[in-house]
Amino acid sequence: MSPRSAQQFEEIRENGRNNILDAAFELFAKQGFHATSINQIAKQAGVAKGLIYNYFEKKEDLMHTIVYRGLKQTEDVVAEIMEASAGKERIRVMIDITFSFLIDNYDYQKLMATLALQVDQFPDLAEVVTAKYKSMTPMLAHELVAAGHPYPERHARLLGATLDGIALQYVVMPDAAPIDQMKQDLIDEYCS
Repeated sequence: MSPRSAQQFEEIRENGRNNILDAAFELFAKQGFHATSINQIAKQAGVAKGLIYNYFEKKEDLMHTIVYRGLKQTEDVVAEIMEASAGKERIRVMIDITFSFLIDNYDYQKLMATLALQVDQFPDLAEVVTAKYKSMTPMLAHELVAAGHPYPERHARLLGATLDGIALQYVVMPDAAPIDQMKQDLIDEYCS
């Protein structure tokens, strides 16, 4: 057997890091950040506890990386939304993608809802997430202007808060939240 190349070692390292992040994500979403230990993450990932510290200094670094991964996904989603025609079409695509992301990424939404309730314990994350959120309101207002909405700034805030509320309701009671109806109601309100 020939020795591994530098690229192969890097792939192994990246796979190990991702495996640890996936295990941490699953446990943080299931039982919360504070109730999850590094030992539990190591066991879930199938690695030695010490290996985690080769990648991350402390448990908080795992949480930061998970949140930043989610924010990167958000950037990708925004890029996809921006491919649609401005105005009502772009708002419809945004609503469609937001609901799909919510349904397809339930555990991430659950984790973010939990973090939102503990925002004072993660001030640096709160700052980044708040900045991202604040950047979305002007974008929504711009699209509402293009759609001919009479109160774009007010409804940009309202639509953002509505989507957050729907996400929270879905996380808390996924089987009782009329997700399809709420999506259609938003489309009727903002895209008709």
